[in-house]
Amino acid sequence: MVIVLNGDYSFLSHCSVERAMILTYIKDKAEIIEYSSNILNTINKKYIIPTIIRIRYYVKIKFKKFLPFSKKSLFKRDNYKCGYCGSSKDITMDHIIPLSKGGKTCFENCVVSCRKCNMQKGDSLLCNTNLELQVKVYKPMSIMAKWWNTLKL
Repeated sequence: MVIVLNGDYSFLSHCSVERAMILTYIKDKAEIIEYSSNILNTINKKYIIPTIIRIRYYVKIKFKKFLPFSKKSLFKRDNYKCGYCGSSKDITMDHIIPLSKGGKTCFENCVVSCRKCNMQKGDSLLCNTNLELQVKVYKPMSIMAKWWNTLKL
């Protein structure tokens, strides 16, 4: 793997050795910052294999502050436990304000729930049931996604 730096020398990504060779030697879109001790011998020429390359122009990166909603992200946010009783058996997604009452499918209105609590709440508002939320409902930031992917859940 080769480290790819942006035009301002900030980290951009990783790429394969083949892709780095194409960007530097064929397309001339990148310059080699650091070389490997390995050499690629071809019929016509010898090429030094890069370990770090820099793109010759600045690549603007669109940064998303919050994660887009998904059921998988919701389950990770709530640690795969029911938001009402804390159980981790037979879990599903529940809308705090039901869709039929104008609720939306988003992080601020959804929580992980076991089937028992979900059936008990049904199509009612939370204030009309004897259930209480035990978790804090929030919209996770995008930087949390990398941390979540390192967890062995």
